Amino acid sequence: MQYLIVSSICISVTYIAYRLVLRNETNFKQLRIYLLLSIFISGLIPLSNFTIDVGLYQSQAITSPNIGPVNSDVIMHNFVNEEVIVANQKSFIENINWASLTLDIYRSIAIILILRILIQVLVLFYKYFKSEKVKRGKHILIYNHGFKNTFSFFNWIFINDENTTEADLQKIIAHESIHVTQYHSFDLLIIELLAAVMWFNPFVWMMKKSVQLVHEYLADEGVLKNGIDKFNYQTLLINLVAEEKLISISSSFNQSLIKKRMIMMNKIKLNKGFRLKFLTLLPVVTILFSGVACVKGQNTDNKIVTAIAPTKMNVLYVGIENPVKIAVSGCENTEIEVSASNANLTGENGNYIIIPKKPGNLLVTVKAKGEVVQVAEFRAKGIPVPFAMLNGKTGGQITKDDLLKQEKIKIMLENFDFDVKFEVVGFSVSTVNGEGFTLSANSDSGIISSNQKEIFKNVKARSKIIFDNISVKGPDGNVKKVSPMIFEVI
Repeated sequence: MQYLIVSSICISVTYIAYRLVLRNETNFKQLRIYLLLSIFISGLIPLSNFTIDVGLYQSQAITSPNIGPVNSDVIMHNFVNEEVIVANQKSFIENINWASLTLDIYRSIAIILILRILIQVLVLFYKYFKSEKVKRGKHILIYNHGFKNTFSFFNWIFINDENTTEADLQKIIAHESIHVTQYHSFDLLIIELLAAVMWFNPFVWMMKKSVQLVHEYLADEGVLKNGIDKFNYQTLLINLVAEEKLISISSSFNQSLIKKRMIMMNKIKLNKGFRLKFLTLLPVVTILFSGVACVKGQNTDNKIVTAIAPTKMNVLYVGIENPVKIAVSGCENTEIEVSASNANLTGENGNYIIIPKKPGNLLVTVKAKGEVVQVAEFRAKGIPVPFAMLNGKTGGQITKDDLLKQEKIKIMLENFDFDVKFEVVGFSVSTVNGEGFTLSANSDSGIISSNQKEIFKNVKARSKIIFDNISVKGPDGNVKKVSPMIFEVI
């Protein structure tokens, strides 16, 4: 799409130069060359790899609420559950991908216009095979009354001889023969395809009309050079005032531009100064070429951009494997070396695992081709405190039967993207019996001990069972106390 936009701008500028300097000139062959060169050069300029370093660089400061300030060359991608929730709450309009929608509209219209050209070509072939044909030199005359006007397409000349005298018909054929011998259909096919691809640019449609007008100037000039009387020829133009042009890719005996054509036929040809005007294309091309080179030079700044993206959460957690993707512009993944302080780091080819050793800050150093290109700072946090569950509950009412069925307590961590395993290293169970004495038993693991099960057997209805002193060890090796569970036996 960038190529299309740059090329469209180039065509617009070259055509504006044509309108300002050349459009009233009478050197029609050179005008045709200028217009075709404008299209050709405008298609080549965006393909140039030449750049001009203008020394411009706009730094970016990207801040993450959990990581802290990030260097302008580091792009942090945060994937947080809350962001998904907020996105789902956006309105329908806000959820529309306008860039994608615009591109789809552009493609749809371009396809319709290209199909229109294809249909026109197929119509011409159909009429060719269905009509009477006469070969005259390099031309083929095709007699067809399906089209109101006479027109040409490459070396085919479609003729409608109704209500036309033989003398006038010969003048019209002479006119169309110029279109054929100078390959004007080739120009029209190019400009039609260009208009289909750049339908959004009004200057392309204006250029199309200018190309068609120059073709008519050339055909008129050729007819008069062949000895046809100017007055009689102009009279024929005036008499043919009704037009029905169905095939836009053809060169027709065009009456809609009669006034301009007659002015040009009567205009005295002057070559003085035309060459200098024609050279207008050179500074225009130079300016366009330099402008595109400057833009590319700005876009291809020598600064290396490094992307470091934690792929699960926006902070790194101690003791667990934190996957991170790392890429450096202009370098293959195999050319990247990564190291980290306060962490164990493994991985290769852009995919790495970072396991922080302790809470605090850690530095990730990225080297490309042996040189340090980025040092990024991350915050390492301890794993959140989990919670205990029994029979799928953290507390509340429980039947004695369900209580007796339990074999162990479970440890859960809510709203956490990592699958973290916790080991229960001990917990106690206590209750108050009917005589007011406290009964208590301990376990040195997550499994309910035999003494604790004995308490369950003797517990009475409406008694409270308390699971307390629940100690768990996470993958970081730290032992934490989790909240107690209180159940009422029913």
